Amino acid sequence: MTTNESLYPSCISDSFRGIYAPQHFAKYVDRANMPAEDWDILLAGPAADGYWDVWDFVAMNWEQDGITILESHGDIFLVDTNAPLGEWDYLLS
Repeated sequence: MTTNESLYPSCISDSFRGIYAPQHFAKYVDRANMPAEDWDILLAGPAADGYWDVWDFVAMNWEQDGITILESHGDIFLVDTNAPLGEWDYLLS
């Protein structure tokens, strides 16, 4: 790989984790621009009140240095928003 090739998309949490995938995401990714109280709910897991509402918000709004979230078939990927669509559009099918 050359130095200018993207390391993304990168699967950060797979569908094997089921309802715990958002919690796993929160454990291993910086909260970036997300409110601390929302992050705490994700870290608490699916038994926490508002877990799925918070995950929906995070999945639509989390971004850090041009990297964002793409969900596909229960898997959670980090995607470089500056990369051409052709580099990760296969995840959408």
